[in-house]
Amino acid sequence: MGAARGGKREIRRAAERRFGAGASWAALTNIGRPFTWEAIYASVDTVAGDDWTLPRHLRTPAVARALGKTTDGHAISQFARFLAADVDTSSKTVYLWDARYARASRDGWAVVSVRME
Repeated sequence: MGAARGGKREIRRAAERRFGAGASWAALTNIGRPFTWEAIYASVDTVAGDDWTLPRHLRTPAVARALGKTTDGHAISQFARFLAADVDTSSKTVYLWDARYARASRDGWAVVSVRME
């Protein structure tokens, strides 16, 4: 318990240094490696780990419509702790994913595609 608490405390501090007091953060367990953690941090505009950064695009109008006006968009917004999005204007598709499970994928676990007409 003590090792977990200390690791999580450091991850929280790193999140606050990086994104301020309102930062979101998580210490994700590294499967098969006890007492080691993958850090994930987020602000309103960015989600990141120690060696990667993604824009969230949540304020993009097409993403806001997908989240607010579609069943799939609403569902992923309720599930995803670290929601990120991308818009493919050529196919009019919004991709939504939880960055805990996918970094920038357009298919797979915790990824939803919403076709916008």
